[in-house]
Amino acid sequence: MANRIGIESIVLALLPLIAFLCICIAAGNIFPGWGWRRAFVRSFVGVGGYTILANEGLSLIRGITIAGLAIVWILPILAAGIWGVRRRLRGTPVRVPAWGNDLTLTEWILVVGVGAIVVITAVVAWIAPPNTWDSLTYHMSRVAHWAQEGSLRPYATGIERQIFMSPVAEIGMLQVYVLGSGDRLVNFVEWFAMLVSIVAVTLLAKDLGAGRLGQLFSAVFVSTLPMGIAQASSTMTDYVVAVWAVDVACESVLIAQGARGRAPVISACLAAGLTIGSKPTGFAYLLPLAVFIGAGLVRRRGLREAAVWTIVAVGVVGILNAGYLSRNMAVYGNLLGRERTVSQHSNKILDWRVVISNTLRNASLHAGTPDDRINDWIYLSLAKVHFKLGLDLTEPRTSTHSEFRITRPSMSETRAGNPLHALLIIVSFVLAIVFWRKVGPIAAVYSIVIALSFVVLSTMFKFTIYGSRYHMGFFVLYAPLAGYVIWRVFPRSLVALIGLGLILASRQWVFGIDQRPLVPMSRRASPSILETSRREMYLIGGPLQAYETMTDAILGARCSTVGVMISGNSAEYVLWVMLGAPRSDLEIEWIVGGTPSARYEDPAFEPCAVICDISCEQALVTVRGLPLISDASGYRLFMQPPKTTAP
Repeated sequence: MANRIGIESIVLALLPLIAFLCICIAAGNIFPGWGWRRAFVRSFVGVGGYTILANEGLSLIRGITIAGLAIVWILPILAAGIWGVRRRLRGTPVRVPAWGNDLTLTEWILVVGVGAIVVITAVVAWIAPPNTWDSLTYHMSRVAHWAQEGSLRPYATGIERQIFMSPVAEIGMLQVYVLGSGDRLVNFVEWFAMLVSIVAVTLLAKDLGAGRLGQLFSAVFVSTLPMGIAQASSTMTDYVVAVWAVDVACESVLIAQGARGRAPVISACLAAGLTIGSKPTGFAYLLPLAVFIGAGLVRRRGLREAAVWTIVAVGVVGILNAGYLSRNMAVYGNLLGRERTVSQHSNKILDWRVVISNTLRNASLHAGTPDDRINDWIYLSLAKVHFKLGLDLTEPRTSTHSEFRITRPSMSETRAGNPLHALLIIVSFVLAIVFWRKVGPIAAVYSIVIALSFVVLSTMFKFTIYGSRYHMGFFVLYAPLAGYVIWRVFPRSLVALIGLGLILASRQWVFGIDQRPLVPMSRRASPSILETSRREMYLIGGPLQAYETMTDAILGARCSTVGVMISGNSAEYVLWVMLGAPRSDLEIEWIVGGTPSARYEDPAFEPCAVICDISCEQALVTVRGLPLISDASGYRLFMQPPKTTAP
């Protein structure tokens, strides 16, 4: 079953992590001038690029299998091993990172606080299965299909997002899903993105000029983000976008400061390609950063070299995304995928009023307080502004939902905002501009660049009440500046006190996020993950019994070819789990017509069972020659009834 994992599977699933650590140690020794944090971040970017190119290559020969991926990850481990042996034979020691022991008591408290959040979030990621609704409909469903096919190539599906959505995060999940023979470790892709983000923001804060306490404050800022905590134990993909974007930002500041060599630009190019390949929202963060980098290159290296690196950047980004974009072109005739979906999320009108409206409404997602009177005042203030603009708060041309309100801080992974962090961003932005001479021109410009990314995001996409998760990149990108500016302007004792306050305030999300609580803290929360079976956690509050009834009947009949005819927003992945995927003898295929991907349906596929929901015609009594044997809770199972033995 997908919810079980043996020692062998754990060892195989850890191969990517081992490869990364080997590459990081090698990079830290080969380029000692980088420092360990920069080696860590750049190695992560390099491994990300390697992952995409290796899987695209394996996909061509249907080689995304345990053997294929094991070879992919053993190769860099062997290469690093050979490098280490040769280095030792030359009499040169292999250096490893050393942890400083000269921290003050205050700094130790902040380190322990960040460490506790990281560890507890890892525990939740280990215990809880992927149960975010988007994960059950398309994130994990596409991973399961890719694993079954051994390829990233298109397949027939009634949930088209599985085909055209950016694939980088899910390709990362695919590694541990295949090597680990199940989904036990897939949550750790987002968790590791959080870990790398914490390291990256401390590095960027250092580059801006922050001392150790300022760097630690930036780590506290990122680790205590409510939406970040929610995502770090899930298979949502916004933290993956954030980590690549902050990697680009790390290099952008170095370039602006005049760093020479190829490494900063190449690393920025790779990270930019991975950002674009992770989610369309990545474009919003990259556009201002691209201008920042371009200006730095022109100023420090000249127009000609800047032009050369621009061509290189386009090439690197194109190569990393060639497979994904070409598949979209083949299926939809459009690089971004299904035009109707793209249209649904793009603003229909673009003028200065929309920029103000969407920016304010997006900001309001992080403005909720525990006091309803304050929330009502914020709502009325926004209503007055929109009246002046001549726009409605739920203007359909710029909104995906017909509701708008200011709510109390949410414990849900779909609605959690970051109000305290938003307040600190406003404070640090104002301080960076007012005291620009004290903080330095690069920090002041960086603050404007990242603020513009929020405006660009609001301009590109319609407002959605679930949009706070799209802002992960913005908050992570601003963390280094908050750490630096607050450290630079405020007394050290106040910096430490604010950091400790953030850690204490984050505890309810650390322990009680609604979908995966260790300790339920709201009326909408699911039962504690410590008291609920992994199987039940997949569909808390959903039609679990209907799924169990159907899959138990299929397993009881030893049926291993299952057809799926469900709606475009159904939890397909739960079917894979309950049927024991990944299994070499199991084949699950969609039976679908009228969708762009329908032409990829396997004509030779002969199901022994077909699962259908309310989206199917009610008059159906047979499908593919299989009779209806059960109809309950909106789900129908078509299958030959089990044979009974005469007494």
